[in-house]
Amino acid sequence: MIDKTVNNKTAYIKTTIPMPKNMVKFLHNLGLDSKTSKGGYTMAKATIVRALCEALEEIDKKVKIDLRECTTQEDVKQRIIIAIKKYSG
Repeated sequence: MIDKTVNNKTAYIKTTIPMPKNMVKFLHNLGLDSKTSKGGYTMAKATIVRALCEALEEIDKKVKIDLRECTTQEDVKQRIIIAIKKYSG
């Protein structure tokens, strides 16, 4: 993918990620938490997801998230948890 910039800002590509209701509710509630601490501003779910991706990129640069032989979402989640522990430790 080519990284194009517009006015010194990275251009975004809109994507749809199907999620179960509980995940959407979790993201919504995280956004609401920021409202109480930032004086009335609810953090957008997209902002939270982008921040999660950036955090995973940073972790991957340091400890490499190994997804080889993963076949399920649960496998991926466990590998990410392992990488976070290595990154934090």
